[in-house]
Amino acid sequence: MPNEDEARSGCPVTARGSRAEPRDAEGWRVHDDGSRVHRHTCTIHDGEGCDGHCGPAPAIPDTDVNAALDAASAVVAGEIGRTDGKASLLLAFNGAVLAGLASLADRHLPAVTKVFGGLAVLALGVAAVLLLLVVRPRLRGDDRASFPHWARLEAAEIRACMVQDTRAARVRTLSVLALAKYRQLRHAVDCTLAALAVLAVAALGLL
Repeated sequence: MPNEDEARSGCPVTARGSRAEPRDAEGWRVHDDGSRVHRHTCTIHDGEGCDGHCGPAPAIPDTDVNAALDAASAVVAGEIGRTDGKASLLLAFNGAVLAGLASLADRHLPAVTKVFGGLAVLALGVAAVLLLLVVRPRLRGDDRASFPHWARLEAAEIRACMVQDTRAARVRTLSVLALAKYRQLRHAVDCTLAALAVLAVAALGLL
Protein backbone atom coordinates (compact mmCIF):
# COMPACT_ATOMS: atom_id res chain seq x y z
CA MET A 1 0.00 0.00 0.00
CA PRO A 2 1.35 3.49 -0.79
CA ASN A 3 2.25 5.64 2.16
CA GLU A 4 1.05 9.19 2.73
CA ASP A 5 3.92 10.75 0.75
CA GLU A 6 3.30 8.46 -2.22
CA ALA A 7 -0.40 9.29 -2.17
CA ARG A 8 0.32 13.00 -2.25
CA SER A 9 3.02 12.93 -4.95
CA GLY A 10 1.86 9.99 -7.06
CA CYS A 11 5.46 8.74 -6.96
CA PRO A 12 7.18 6.05 -4.97
CA VAL A 13 9.34 7.23 -2.12
CA THR A 14 12.87 5.80 -2.34
CA ALA A 15 15.60 5.82 0.22
CA ARG A 16 19.30 6.49 0.02
CA GLY A 17 20.95 4.17 2.49
CA SER A 18 18.92 4.30 5.70
CA ARG A 19 17.74 7.90 5.30
CA ALA A 20 14.35 8.65 3.68
CA GLU A 21 14.23 10.97 0.68
CA PRO A 22 13.45 14.56 1.76
CA ARG A 23 10.03 15.83 0.66
CA ASP A 24 8.28 19.17 0.84
CA ALA A 25 4.80 19.81 2.20
CA GLU A 26 3.19 18.74 -1.09
CA GLY A 27 5.12 15.47 -1.24
CA TRP A 28 7.63 16.47 -3.92
CA ARG A 29 11.22 15.28 -3.63
CA VAL A 30 13.58 18.13 -2.80
CA HIS A 31 17.31 18.72 -2.84
CA ASP A 32 19.28 19.63 0.27
CA ASP A 33 18.66 23.31 -0.45
CA GLY A 34 14.91 22.78 -0.49
CA SER A 35 14.44 23.10 -4.26
CA ARG A 36 12.25 20.54 -5.99
CA VAL A 37 13.86 17.79 -8.02
CA HIS A 38 12.71 17.66 -11.66
CA ARG A 39 14.18 15.11 -14.00
CA HIS A 40 14.38 17.62 -16.86
CA THR A 41 15.72 20.57 -14.86
CA CYS A 42 17.98 19.04 -12.24
CA THR A 43 21.27 20.93 -12.29
CA ILE A 44 22.45 20.06 -8.81
CA HIS A 45 23.05 16.36 -9.25
CA ASP A 46 23.53 16.35 -13.03
CA GLY A 47 21.06 13.50 -13.22
CA GLU A 48 22.70 11.45 -10.48
CA GLY A 49 20.36 10.56 -7.68
CA CYS A 50 17.32 11.85 -9.57
CA ASP A 51 15.22 8.79 -10.36
CA GLY A 52 12.68 10.61 -12.51
CA HIS A 53 9.79 9.83 -10.14
CA CYS A 54 9.56 13.32 -8.76
CA GLY A 55 6.73 14.67 -10.87
CA PRO A 56 6.27 16.14 -14.35
CA ALA A 57 8.65 18.53 -15.99
CA PRO A 58 7.49 22.14 -15.74
CA ALA A 59 5.22 23.16 -18.61
CA ILE A 60 6.55 25.66 -21.13
CA PRO A 61 4.49 28.86 -21.10
CA ASP A 62 2.47 29.54 -24.24
CA THR A 63 4.38 32.77 -24.79
CA ASP A 64 7.65 30.81 -24.93
CA VAL A 65 6.16 28.31 -27.40
CA ASN A 66 4.95 31.12 -29.64
CA ALA A 67 8.34 32.78 -29.58
CA ALA A 68 10.08 29.47 -30.28
CA LEU A 69 7.81 28.75 -33.25
CA ASP A 70 8.40 32.20 -34.71
CA ALA A 71 12.16 31.88 -34.20
CA ALA A 72 12.26 28.37 -35.72
CA SER A 73 10.31 29.52 -38.77
CA ALA A 74 12.67 32.47 -39.27
CA VAL A 75 15.76 30.26 -38.86
CA VAL A 76 14.59 27.66 -41.37
CA ALA A 77 13.52 30.31 -43.89
CA GLY A 78 16.97 31.88 -43.51
CA GLU A 79 18.66 28.53 -44.15
CA ILE A 80 16.63 28.12 -47.35
CA GLY A 81 17.73 31.57 -48.49
CA ARG A 82 21.36 30.69 -47.80
CA THR A 83 21.19 27.50 -49.85
CA ASP A 84 19.73 29.42 -52.79
CA GLY A 85 22.50 32.02 -52.55
CA LYS A 86 25.24 29.39 -52.38
CA ALA A 87 23.72 27.48 -55.29
CA SER A 88 23.63 30.64 -57.43
CA LEU A 89 27.30 31.38 -56.75
CA LEU A 90 28.32 27.80 -57.52
CA LEU A 91 26.26 27.85 -60.73
CA ALA A 92 28.13 30.95 -61.88
CA PHE A 93 31.47 29.31 -61.08
CA ASN A 94 30.60 26.09 -62.89
CA GLY A 95 29.33 28.05 -65.87
CA ALA A 96 32.60 29.93 -66.10
CA VAL A 97 34.60 26.70 -65.98
CA LEU A 98 32.40 25.09 -68.63
CA ALA A 99 32.78 28.14 -70.87
CA GLY A 100 36.55 27.92 -70.51
CA LEU A 101 36.53 24.24 -71.41
CA ALA A 102 34.29 24.89 -74.41
CA SER A 103 36.82 27.38 -75.75
CA LEU A 104 39.40 24.55 -75.83
CA ALA A 105 37.18 22.09 -77.68
CA ASP A 106 38.70 22.83 -81.12
CA ARG A 107 42.28 22.67 -79.92
CA HIS A 108 44.58 19.77 -80.74
CA LEU A 109 45.08 18.19 -77.36
CA PRO A 110 46.52 14.84 -76.23
CA ALA A 111 44.03 11.99 -76.06
CA VAL A 112 44.47 11.64 -72.29
CA THR A 113 43.71 15.31 -71.79
CA LYS A 114 40.56 15.08 -73.92
CA VAL A 115 39.32 12.03 -72.02
CA PHE A 116 39.80 13.60 -68.61
CA GLY A 117 38.45 16.89 -69.88
CA GLY A 118 35.30 15.12 -71.02
CA LEU A 119 34.91 13.53 -67.58
CA ALA A 120 35.29 16.94 -65.98
CA VAL A 121 32.59 18.38 -68.23
CA LEU A 122 30.29 15.50 -67.27
CA ALA A 123 30.86 16.08 -63.55
CA LEU A 124 30.25 19.81 -63.95
CA GLY A 125 27.07 19.08 -65.89
CA VAL A 126 25.78 16.86 -63.08
CA ALA A 127 26.65 19.55 -60.55
CA ALA A 128 24.78 22.15 -62.61
CA VAL A 129 21.65 19.97 -62.67
CA LEU A 130 21.78 19.51 -58.90
CA LEU A 131 22.21 23.25 -58.39
CA LEU A 132 19.25 23.99 -60.61
CA LEU A 133 17.20 21.60 -58.49
CA VAL A 134 18.27 23.56 -55.41
CA VAL A 135 16.92 26.85 -56.77
CA ARG A 136 13.89 25.28 -58.46
CA PRO A 137 10.73 26.70 -56.83
CA ARG A 138 8.62 24.31 -54.73
CA LEU A 139 4.93 25.13 -55.18
CA ARG A 140 3.20 22.21 -53.47
CA GLY A 141 1.86 24.18 -50.48
CA ASP A 142 2.13 21.25 -48.07
CA ASP A 143 2.57 23.50 -45.06
CA ARG A 144 -0.98 24.91 -45.50
CA ALA A 145 0.42 28.28 -44.48
CA SER A 146 2.01 29.75 -47.60
CA PHE A 147 0.97 31.32 -50.89
CA PRO A 148 0.90 28.05 -52.94
CA HIS A 149 -1.76 26.73 -50.55
CA TRP A 150 -3.65 30.01 -50.30
CA ALA A 151 -3.76 30.29 -54.11
CA ARG A 152 -6.04 27.23 -54.18
CA LEU A 153 -8.54 28.65 -51.69
CA GLU A 154 -11.47 30.98 -51.87
CA ALA A 155 -11.49 34.20 -49.86
CA ALA A 156 -13.69 32.71 -47.12
CA GLU A 157 -11.41 29.68 -46.83
CA ILE A 158 -8.38 31.92 -46.50
CA ARG A 159 -10.07 33.82 -43.66
CA ALA A 160 -10.80 30.50 -41.96
CA CYS A 161 -7.14 29.51 -42.26
CA MET A 162 -6.07 32.67 -40.50
CA VAL A 163 -7.67 31.56 -37.21
CA GLN A 164 -5.58 28.36 -37.13
CA ASP A 165 -2.02 28.19 -35.87
CA THR A 166 -0.16 26.43 -38.69
CA ARG A 167 3.34 27.51 -37.68
CA ALA A 168 4.39 24.05 -36.50
CA ALA A 169 3.36 22.51 -39.83
CA ARG A 170 5.15 25.30 -41.65
CA VAL A 171 8.36 24.74 -39.66
CA ARG A 172 8.26 21.02 -40.44
CA THR A 173 7.63 21.51 -44.16
CA LEU A 174 10.30 24.18 -44.48
CA SER A 175 12.76 22.00 -42.55
CA VAL A 176 12.18 19.10 -44.95
CA LEU A 177 12.66 21.49 -47.88
CA ALA A 178 15.84 22.98 -46.39
CA LEU A 179 17.30 19.54 -45.74
CA ALA A 180 16.62 18.43 -49.33
CA LYS A 181 18.25 21.61 -50.66
CA TYR A 182 21.32 21.15 -48.49
CA ARG A 183 21.72 17.54 -49.62
CA GLN A 184 21.53 18.54 -53.28
CA LEU A 185 23.96 21.39 -52.65
CA ARG A 186 26.42 19.02 -50.94
CA HIS A 187 26.28 16.58 -53.87
CA ALA A 188 26.81 19.47 -56.30
CA VAL A 189 29.87 20.61 -54.36
CA ASP A 190 31.22 17.05 -54.39
CA CYS A 191 30.75 16.84 -58.17
CA THR A 192 32.45 20.21 -58.65
CA LEU A 193 35.43 19.14 -56.54
CA ALA A 194 35.68 15.89 -58.49
CA ALA A 195 35.62 17.86 -61.76
CA LEU A 196 38.43 20.11 -60.56
CA ALA A 197 40.49 17.07 -59.59
CA VAL A 198 39.93 15.51 -63.01
CA LEU A 199 40.88 18.78 -64.69
CA ALA A 200 44.14 18.78 -62.73
CA VAL A 201 44.89 15.31 -64.09
CA ALA A 202 43.98 16.49 -67.61
CA ALA A 203 46.36 19.40 -67.24
CA LEU A 204 49.15 17.02 -66.36
CA GLY A 205 48.62 15.39 -69.76
CA LEU A 206 49.75 18.62 -71.40
CA LEU A 207 53.16 18.47 -69.73
